[in-house]
Amino acid sequence: MVKNDIGEMEEKEAIIEHLGAEIVSSYVAYTDGSNDNNNPIRPAGAAYVILDSKGNEVHRASKGFLNKTNNYVELMAIISAVNWIPQGASVVVYSDSQYAINALSGYFRPKTNLNLIEKFFEVSRGKEVFFQWVKGHNGNKWNEVVDKMANNEYQKLKHGK
Repeated sequence: MVKNDIGEMEEKEAIIEHLGAEIVSSYVAYTDGSNDNNNPIRPAGAAYVILDSKGNEVHRASKGFLNKTNNYVELMAIISAVNWIPQGASVVVYSDSQYAINALSGYFRPKTNLNLIEKFFEVSRGKEVFFQWVKGHNGNKWNEVVDKMANNEYQKLKHGK
């Protein structure tokens, strides 16, 4: 199940009401991608942090890529985070990428990265995935953490490390 919750609080409240007193998500994931399109090798980074239902960090990862767009690494961060989530669990994915959220929740059909969209649906089978947009560079602790992790990955590639 994939749900986009960008500014749609009534829909989220309906889901919570439908689920009753159950915990809506077992996990929370913060994801981000970063790149430098002005560099000839187009270094990029993807990162995610997983929190449990009590807000404790349980996992984090990041990876660098060459010749990839920002949309590509935003999608890779989400795919990687959802892939880490165990079968049968649910996750709320926080991302500052409206492109990624809208593409993965079916609000529009992108013309590129179709292999990543397919991969997302593959790794999300048997899991409940909800999306929440978070404004980037706005002081959200975990969004800032994953932004820094993704940026560090592309900086390492940019400087040949």
